[in-house]
Amino acid sequence: MRDISSTTLYSFFSGIRSLHNTDLRPRLADIEVPILGIYGMSDVIVSPYQGKLLSQNAKKSQVAMLAGSGHFPMLDEPQLFNRYILDFLHKGI
Repeated sequence: MRDISSTTLYSFFSGIRSLHNTDLRPRLADIEVPILGIYGMSDVIVSPYQGKLLSQNAKKSQVAMLAGSGHFPMLDEPQLFNRYILDFLHKGI
């Protein structure tokens, strides 16, 4: 695995800028497999609004909004995060 500490700030922000300039909404309808999106309601990096876009545009999507989470719901609310993952894997959509 590559050591992230060797990544320059320029390349990091360039990657983030690229993500902000990429609109994948037109492709969401093409996805045929179930999707689970888990969003932290206090995320300041990825807007929780993205969950609404996912649920509106991907046929087999399921969205979970975690009220007590920011950008890392798996760390902020690990038990709830894991519950959503396990439920999704066991029943799918």
